[in-house]
This record gives sequence, C-alpha cells and structure tokens, in this order.
Amino acid sequence: MPQIKPLLDELFEKRHVPVKYEKNQKGEHIYSCGYNFTKLSNDPLIFTVWAQDFPKDQEMTNYQITFRLIAKLDDHTKRTEALELVNRFNQTIAGPFTAMLDDYNQLSMRLLDVTTAQPQDINLIYTLVQFGLKISGQLYVEFQNELNGKHLELDH
Repeated sequence: MPQIKPLLDELFEKRHVPVKYEKNQKGEHIYSCGYNFTKLSNDPLIFTVWAQDFPKDQEMTNYQITFRLIAKLDDHTKRTEALELVNRFNQTIAGPFTAMLDDYNQLSMRLLDVTTAQPQDINLIYTLVQFGLKISGQLYVEFQNELNGKHLELDH
C-alpha cells in the first residue's frame, strides 16, 4: 500500500493550497492552512487535515478535517442560544461535518472519515475541505451576527 503523505502532498500541491506540514510523535500526518472569511476577520480560520498511514495490508486509513476556533461566544449568558444555533446548523447545513461549542464557548467543526489511495477518494478530501470552508464561513457569519451582535457578510 502507498503511504498517505505523498498522496496528500500531491493533492495540496496540485490545488495550490499553501499548507504547513508536520508529523506528530505517533507518526500521523498533519496539514494546516489559514483562511479569512471576511475582510473584517482579524485572525484566519485554521483548518487541519490529519491522516494516518495505511495500516499494513489495509486498503483504508483514517483521516480528520478540523476547523478550529471558527468563532467565540462573547456573552456567556447566550450559551443556550448558541447551542440551539449549532444544533440547527448540524441538522440543516453541516452535511458530513459536526459543529461543536466547547466549554470555553469556542466554536469548531470536524469530520472523521476513512479514505483509500484511489485518486477519487484522495480528491474527495479536497472537495470536503472546500465544502467545510464554505459552510464554516456561513456558520461564522451567522454565529457572529446572531449571538455576538456583529453585522458581517461573507466575502465571495
């Protein structure tokens, strides 16, 4: 079985995605990149693609796409409304992703899946990153406008 790293390296290079690569202590591969939703956003959204090498004699391996710190709830007293927004988003827009609000009122989103070394499956990872960027942008704007009192629109 081929290793996942050259497949993902080629995927991101071919698509001109400026990723930062690192290998963690467990030998897992982590690609990260920043993206700004709006001209008004101060910090870029960081997304990561984490993947394991293919286990010996296995055709599939695990990967995860994560969008961390999409937004932070400014007013702790609105946590219930924030959770309702997250649940509504998960039920109607999120598709294969799951949005979450952690104990620190930070909003994130992730997808856990498996892939093969087949080109269509590796390309699906990129498609899912693009979809995740689109919907996390929608979630960012909706969250900021409804809960943090901002008046934002997505840049297109």
